[in-house]
Amino acid sequence: MQSSPTRNIFLPSLTEKIRRNGCNTHSQLLSLAEDKAASLSYEEARVQLPSSVRSTFLMVFSPDATRVASTHGDHKIYISSLTTKKVIRTLEGIMQSDVSPTHLFSLLLSKDILERPGH
Repeated sequence: MQSSPTRNIFLPSLTEKIRRNGCNTHSQLLSLAEDKAASLSYEEARVQLPSSVRSTFLMVFSPDATRVASTHGDHKIYISSLTTKKVIRTLEGIMQSDVSPTHLFSLLLSKDILERPGH
């Protein structure tokens, strides 16, 4: 899958900043990445979640920015379409402590999860 040119801005400019300023530690790299992420422009998209959702713990976006997987205080994972602004899949029975950003990302890429009928 080919990314649009605007989606490639982050890494080259961060790489240039590291080359220019030096980055010797993990904490320096995190600081540079956070500074860069905070300076980008973002478009807000509001997805209608069930009323049982009171808090959000983790969100991971698909590479093409069309879906988001999120975990919440109701102990469910919601996979939502940023195009339709609706939940397309609800996953239950997964302990919050077992969910990582990598796990959520793999769910976003799983055709089996996304193509299953029903919520």
